Amino acid sequence: RIVEDTFMSDFSDKENAQFSTPPEVADVLVEVAAISKNETVLDPASGWGYTPRAANEYTENVFGVEIHSGVNNAALLFNDLLENTGEYITGDFLEMVINQNSKLPNDIEHIILDPSMGERASKEVTEYIDEPKRVRIHEAFVSLALDRLKEGGRLTAVVPTSVLTADRCAWLRERIVVDHTQGIIEISEPGPFSYH
Repeated sequence: RIVEDTFMSDFSDKENAQFSTPPEVADVLVEVAAISKNETVLDPASGWGYTPRAANEYTENVFGVEIHSGVNNAALLFNDLLENTGEYITGDFLEMVINQNSKLPNDIEHIILDPSMGERASKEVTEYIDEPKRVRIHEAFVSLALDRLKEGGRLTAVVPTSVLTADRCAWLRERIVVDHTQGIIEISEPGPFSYH
C-alpha cells in the first residue's frame, strides 16, 4: 500500500472522478468472495486495480477490465511495481460481453464488481438485456456479469439497496434469485461502502 498511497494520493482525472474501489473496500469484497487458489477472478470495472491486486493474495488468475486507458495503464504500472500477476484489459466490459470479445475469460469462478452508479445504460445494452425499462449502468453490469460466471460461481457486487427493493429492478432480482443465487448478503450500514 505504501507504493499506491505515495503515487495515487493526488492522481485523479480532470473532473476529479474516482476510478477505483478504495483499497479497504477491495479487501472486504475479496474477503467476502472467498477465493480459493487457482480460481479465476474478474473485476469488470477495475479502475486503478485495487481489487485485482487484493485478489492476487489468493490466486494468480486475475483479470481486470477498465474503460479508461490511462487508468488501466496506471493499474498495469502498479501491478508491475508490486510484482503482482494478472491481466488488465482496456475496454468497455458491457460492450465486450455483448460483442462476445474473446479477451474476456469464460466460466469465471468469481466476479468482484464495484461499478459506476446511476447513469443509464446505452440502448444497445438495454436491448441485449431485453429489458424495456430504464436500466441503470450498475444493473447492466450485474446482469452481464452473471452471463460470464461459471455454474456455481460467485458474484460479489456493491450496488444500491434499490436493486433489492425497487419495482423497476424486479427483472434483475428475478434473474439473480431464479438463475444464480445461493444467497444474498445485504449490508445496510454504509461502513466501508460510504464512498459512493
